Amino acid sequence: MIGTKEIIIASAAFVGGLLSSLLGWFDAKVMAEKEGKTEIWSWNKFGQSVITSFGASLVFALGYSFRDTFGTIDVFVAVVGGLGLEAGTHRLIGSVNK
Repeated sequence: MIGTKEIIIASAAFVGGLLSSLLGWFDAKVMAEKEGKTEIWSWNKFGQSVITSFGASLVFALGYSFRDTFGTIDVFVAVVGGLGLEAGTHRLIGSVNK
């Protein structure tokens, strides 16, 4: 059964994944500006990030459904895990497409 704990963990992982995509976009924008180019927002990349973040939220909610304890550190771990899973997925997709 889905409880409050799972919803909070899933939301934290989802926010972490979206934060990763926004940080990646800001990084690309800064690098493009240094080279004199303009960075255009890509809805395709953002859509991939949303899907990956949703997947991360499901994975973390499922994992935390087996735990009895719940605290602030668990939410922090879910945010960082969402960041890492989203960033790692984009690295994997980039290496496969080359």
